[in-house]
This record gives sequence, C-alpha cells and structure tokens, in this order.
Amino acid sequence: MSPEASRFLDKARRRLERAATMLRVDLNEDAGRAAYLAGFHAAQAFIFETTRRVFKSHKGVQTEFLRLTKDDPRFASDQRVFLSQTYNLKAIADYETGPGSEVSAERAARAIETGQQFVSHIPSPRGRGWLRSSRVRGCGLGCFALAQRRKGGYPSPRSFGPTLSLWERVFAYDFPYAPARPVSR
Repeated sequence: MSPEASRFLDKARRRLERAATMLRVDLNEDAGRAAYLAGFHAAQAFIFETTRRVFKSHKGVQTEFLRLTKDDPRFASDQRVFLSQTYNLKAIADYETGPGSEVSAERAARAIETGQQFVSHIPSPRGRGWLRSSRVRGCGLGCFALAQRRKGGYPSPRSFGPTLSLWERVFAYDFPYAPARPVSR
C-alpha cells in the first residue's frame, strides 16, 4: 500500500475513534458526521490506490468510488452506498435546522458500526496486498497500465508491435517506475 493511501486510512480510523467518543457524550450529529468522514477518507485511499488520483470534493469521491466498485464482487451493495447514505448525516449536522434536523443516537451508532466495517474492508478484504493488486480490475498482476494509459502516462500495447506476446505486453506495464519502451515500427 502506498504511503498516501496509508495516511488516508489512518485518518479514517482516527475519525471512527472520535465518532465513538462523541456518541458516548451524546454528540450524535457530530458522531454521524465523523462516521461519514471516516468512510470518505477510506474511499480516498481506495481511489488513490486504484487510479493514483486524489479527489477532494465529496461528490467527486462518491462518484469515483461508485464507478470503481460498480461490478466489483468484493464490495456488497450496502458498502457501495455507505458514503451517499451517511452524507445525509453530515448534511443534517452541517446545514439542517428545524424539525427533523436531529440525528438519533441509534442512527449515529449504526453509521459508526457500518463505517467501521467499511474502513476495515478497504485495506484487506482478500488478505494482505489487496489494494495493490486491484489497481486494474481483472488484471490480478499488480499492474496499473489501464489507469496510466487513461491518464496518458504510458503507450498503448499496440505500440509494442506484433512481436511481443500478450504476457510480455502485460508485464511491460507491471513496473510503474520503469516505463516500457515502445518498439518502433
């Protein structure tokens, strides 16, 4: 796992600890907001490890996380929608007034419990090293050629010419710090 993703996950865990403390002293709105922010930072870790990009806005993180986990069997549907559901708690805490602008202790406790499951699932749903191997879904080799090619960082496999086998083309992308040299035609 990269140092950046590790920092995002550390921040997520600290937010969950604070959320539990806030819930114990009946700061339900603040506990719900902290549970959301824990999930937000965990999603940022997943997104960074997958795409090497950092999204700062709430909408950007939610949209990118949903896009990346759309057909991913490692994420249950309740985990995929956790951010959008708990964003409502943040909105209530930050913006709502009047009737219905309170977060119950039960709702905050449920958000914290689900947030703990969400954050613990991000680093290792299949064991150690999961984030690194998921950079390109379906690749399973730890490469992130597709993500880099989307950003324009590496040449397409076609530029290697017909002399390389499929495995040679895949492994050419496996080491991000030593870009492959295309074969001139």
